[in-house]
Amino acid sequence: MEPDNNDVKNVSTDNTSNDRPRRSFNNRSGDRKFGDRRPNDRKFTQDKKLDFEILTIKRVSRTMAGGRRMRFAVLVVAKLGNGIIGIGKAKSQEVSDAIRMAVQRTEKNPIKIPMYEDRTFSHASIGKFGATKVMLLPSAKEKGLRALGVARKLAKLAGITDGVIKILTKANAKHNICYAFIEAVKLLRSNKNSMKLNSNKKIAGGAV
Repeated sequence: MEPDNNDVKNVSTDNTSNDRPRRSFNNRSGDRKFGDRRPNDRKFTQDKKLDFEILTIKRVSRTMAGGRRMRFAVLVVAKLGNGIIGIGKAKSQEVSDAIRMAVQRTEKNPIKIPMYEDRTFSHASIGKFGATKVMLLPSAKEKGLRALGVARKLAKLAGITDGVIKILTKANAKHNICYAFIEAVKLLRSNKNSMKLNSNKKIAGGAV
């Protein structure tokens, strides 16, 4: 027995009424298309050919649920300008990737070193980080730079040609020396401010 026409629902095979204009992702702002990964807008500083020195490379491990995960930790200092350096550190499974990431992060932490005549420190200063103390001393012209290891690399990239850097403690970890050097630099004043400070001290001393 065939069903009546009234019992049968008329279903239209055309889906034109349900079709909606699809959103075109190709007309978005930028070159990114739908489904593509978002491009990394960060520019690697290695393309700019910055002068940098690798201070430390260490292999570190972390215990995970599936075992130990081995990575490399890198500490890098880069020259960002005359008297300006940057410190960066990063971790990665590959040494080259860790170096690239660390150099990239140096631009985020610029450190300006006040200098006298663009050759030596403006005055003496002592910085401390952890158990390490570092002392910065200015010196006369053409006396040369007296420093070793990490401290010498930091001073050379900053453009210091004359001066003395002493490590006053037995704790001489490279990481601590680097950050103690930065703490000492933060206490330095510019040449004009240091001259005003010295003149005020002489006036006060003479009045007494």
